[in-house]
Amino acid sequence: MSWNRFDIPGETVYFADKALCAYQEVLAQFKRKLGVADPLAKDADALGLSLEEFYDAVASEWEEKHFMSSGTLPRKWREDRQLHIVSMPQHGWWVHIEDPESICALERAIPDVLLDSGISALDTADLRSQNRLLTTSVAEHLASTKLFDGSLPLGIIFSSRHGSGINYAVWKQASKGPLMNRTDEMEVLASKPISFRDPDLETAARLFGLTVF
Repeated sequence: MSWNRFDIPGETVYFADKALCAYQEVLAQFKRKLGVADPLAKDADALGLSLEEFYDAVASEWEEKHFMSSGTLPRKWREDRQLHIVSMPQHGWWVHIEDPESICALERAIPDVLLDSGISALDTADLRSQNRLLTTSVAEHLASTKLFDGSLPLGIIFSSRHGSGINYAVWKQASKGPLMNRTDEMEVLASKPISFRDPDLETAARLFGLTVF
């Protein structure tokens, strides 16, 4: 089991303020690494096929994740998903996790957690890091922290590591504690298929060196 950045026990749902941001967050794990050519180019050459022909030939035989790890976004990935526009909760408060006041409050509230992670001075680099023990501990602390008006946070607002926008982590019912299911206050306003020619998908794929089918 893998953990996303601000997951807590129970379920955490993530949203983005822009389609490009959402695509980058979802596809980041498949980004083509620097200095790595298309890993299937030699196989295609050996069969006398273009890369596109080769991808079409093997697409039905490979598991989706294996296919995407080759730097290719198969047609099935798009067909199995949709892009949703969602209304956010109208009442309550978000924690802007990268705000200086939030960072200062975390340093005072969970110094032992930070020190156990080797952090003597918390900053945004730590909150954007791949240290899931740290980031999920921060989320679990905040999810049960009462705010100035006695309410619990709606969730966490944080910047994308890819520089494309703002993300929202919304917590559903936790396994312990009084956390409300905030997704009950949200509504899907519109949904649409993910098009091969979606300009935001094309941009995310270009930036990550992915081939879209």
